[in-house]
Amino acid sequence: MCQHWTSQTPHSHDYYLDSQFPDGSAELADNFCRNPDQHFEGVWCYTMDQNTRWELCDVPLCGPSAYASCNIVI
Repeated sequence: MCQHWTSQTPHSHDYYLDSQFPDGSAELADNFCRNPDQHFEGVWCYTMDQNTRWELCDVPLCGPSAYASCNIVI
């Protein structure tokens, strides 16, 4: 489970500005996987596990013909 982007627990972080999210809002980003730092491996999130700060999310990238079967990652 991912930590909400507006929360600073269990992990404090610098990704809370609305401009850092494609949703236009950290609040709307909720606890969804995002890529506010443009990590080269894709979307990630802070975890709710105090021993694991963050992890990559397994979200397939979309191609032009795959929009119906995968998540669009911005």
